[in-house]
Amino acid sequence: MKSSADKHIVDLLGAVGELIANREHVAAQQHFLDGVCKVVGGNAVWWSVFDHQPSGTTVESSTVHGLDDAQVKVWNSSFLEPGEFHDHPMWAGLFAEPGKHRTFRRTDLVVDKTWHRHPNIELRTMMGVDDTMGGVVPLASSREGLLAVTRPLHDRAFSATDCSNLHRLQRASAWIHDQLSRHARGQRDVRLPQRHQRVLDALLSGASERDIATALGLSPRTIHKYVEQVYRAFEVSSRPELMARWLER
Repeated sequence: MKSSADKHIVDLLGAVGELIANREHVAAQQHFLDGVCKVVGGNAVWWSVFDHQPSGTTVESSTVHGLDDAQVKVWNSSFLEPGEFHDHPMWAGLFAEPGKHRTFRRTDLVVDKTWHRHPNIELRTMMGVDDTMGGVVPLASSREGLLAVTRPLHDRAFSATDCSNLHRLQRASAWIHDQLSRHARGQRDVRLPQRHQRVLDALLSGASERDIATALGLSPRTIHKYVEQVYRAFEVSSRPELMARWLER
């Protein structure tokens, strides 16, 4: 018999999947992050994609859901932009075993004494958050997706059950991380007209040109022209090259 959390996870992934299928990626991201908070009982959640290279780790994309504008401004200026995330007391433990699905409560990685004396406590206080839980999911190449969920100051700590729920959610949602991060990279690097973007999304999902034509209500000949234009935009000449280009990014 499925638990209440399992039902919430299934419902959440179904709703997010439908939004992605309809090319509503921004709404999908917001709904996903809101659902994460509800499943594990957090007040805010960070969704970030990191790229681990021999030269160091960089932030490919990052967004926060659940904080007000002033708190987000503090986070951007004091933590994200200067690259201070490397100094977060949980960082070393979260990324000690790249390439594996893993989820940790703060208490699994950092003892109370270290946590409350760490310089990062000032930033957490300014943002009104304290206890933290993180789940990491491997993505293509050297990239990984992170969900970091927090609770307000003086609230209860995350439990083992909360951690288990986040772990199950992360394992089931790897494809969502992949789809959202692909969309974010596409939006960042190549600006396509809306219809071309829909053709790109369909190509990456494996749909045939005939299926794309039916879905968009256009002729196969028109879709073929759009496909050729998408290939030119990404400087490739075939679908395998396009897929390889995206998997390398």
